[in-house]
Amino acid sequence: MIRYLIKNNFKIMMRSGVNILLYIVCPVLVSAVLISAFSSLMENYKPDEEFMAKYGAIESNFEDQANDNQANFADQTNEDQSEDSDQTNGMINSFNIAAINIEHPYFVPAIDSTDYYGIIEVVYFGWCAIVCISGLLSSEKKNRINDKLYVSNLSVTQIYLARLIPLSITCALGVSIAAVIGMVFMGVHWGNLLLSAIVVILMIFAASAFEMMLYEITNSMLVTIIVSFAIVWIWGFFGGSFETYMFSPHSMTLKNIDPIYHGNRALVELSCMGHSDYVLRSVIYSLIMIVVCSLVAVFAGNVRRRKGA
Repeated sequence: MIRYLIKNNFKIMMRSGVNILLYIVCPVLVSAVLISAFSSLMENYKPDEEFMAKYGAIESNFEDQANDNQANFADQTNEDQSEDSDQTNGMINSFNIAAINIEHPYFVPAIDSTDYYGIIEVVYFGWCAIVCISGLLSSEKKNRINDKLYVSNLSVTQIYLARLIPLSITCALGVSIAAVIGMVFMGVHWGNLLLSAIVVILMIFAASAFEMMLYEITNSMLVTIIVSFAIVWIWGFFGGSFETYMFSPHSMTLKNIDPIYHGNRALVELSCMGHSDYVLRSVIYSLIMIVVCSLVAVFAGNVRRRKGA
């Protein structure tokens, strides 16, 4: 029964061509605009092959200090004064101008606007997954399908999964097509494709679980869309969806509690370096969100079913 419901929901969402096109066209258009606007700002930085750091000391400063020291300790014995004078002269003679040559310093490779925004905007629209299922949920509520499902032999968990799975697959399919278009026509480089795909897909499942939780709590598609879009916009603001996280002045505390930041940084570093310590963090963050939000959604559904009974 649940497999039939998953298949049926998936077909209904796929028939809504406008929703699917939003996840294909919008990321591509927004990425193209941002790439054009910030291309000069995000140009690759090429450091010099080597640079020189110098430091020096002016002897007059040390002579003045020596005179002050002699005035302050005038009551000391001549022997002590002689020793202090010898030490001061030693200090003056020991400070010579020196140079340090440093070749090939380590630095994190820069990423250009094409790769950055071609990746970031795909992720951002993936976090707006609720749009894909809005038509289905509105239709179910209008035709009182929920009441029929609740009196069936399906559990709340099965009903929830029958919505979450096709929602995540449909959204992932749309943003995947957008990512391919970006790679082919704009030259977006995703780096390690396997790890990038895992990060993006898990983030889409996390976004779907989070927004389905909001729907189960509010039982209103309009409220769910408004609240989820507001939260996702805030996460995107601190996570680098609009301003590159490398240049943003926001504190690391805000960034570290932001799920979008972890995914964005993991994908950007995979693109420019081929590896990232944030891949594991993003995966763990997404898995925690999927589990916690799913538990809350099922709990809210059970409460509503008992009230309906």
